[in-house]
Amino acid sequence: TARKIITWLLYLLGIAPFFYIISILTFYFHARSILGRFPSYNRPDPKELSVYDAYNSIIPPAFGIWAICFLIWIALSVLLLVIATEKASFRAIAVSSIGHIIAIFITLGPIFEWVVD
Repeated sequence: TARKIITWLLYLLGIAPFFYIISILTFYFHARSILGRFPSYNRPDPKELSVYDAYNSIIPPAFGIWAICFLIWIALSVLLLVIATEKASFRAIAVSSIGHIIAIFITLGPIFEWVVD
């Protein structure tokens, strides 16, 4: 049924933000291990780190994939809420939203601000 397909897709789209989350946090903590302190805006510029190129080839595509998946996730969540009012549907939305919420907090926080510095 359509509800089962949408639920399955929501769970699948709920995995997408973790590639972005893991890549950006790995870069942030790797920079911390190099610097001996947590980096902050313009302290240092991320491009000054020797590992920047390696992470820059991963983080922007991961962010782009997450952003697209997030938009699709929103559309499918609304669709599921319209076609199904069962408890299982709300659980699928809640569980699949966890990664997206974490990714939003990272994107709106100081880590992302430092990376895009």
